[in-house]
Amino acid sequence: MRKDRFERVAKEFAATRLDNYLHMPHLNEVILLQSQGIDVIVQSSGMQEWVKPWCDKFNILYVQACRAECDENGYLTGKILPPVSR
Repeated sequence: MRKDRFERVAKEFAATRLDNYLHMPHLNEVILLQSQGIDVIVQSSGMQEWVKPWCDKFNILYVQACRAECDENGYLTGKILPPVSR
């Protein structure tokens, strides 16, 4: 699969399904902390391609998650790269 297609699929997953996997009291706590001016950092073993769009939806600026590796032609290799902060 090409990386650009994977990113589109991941973004749709983040927008339509990722909320179903979360413990909502934690999200309420995140929103409360943000309302107090506290920066929130999400650290996930999930893929950045779906975690980052979800975080964007809640204005979470700092995300650390794994990434999908791509070859020189823009295709996924199947390898997962270690987390980076964004």
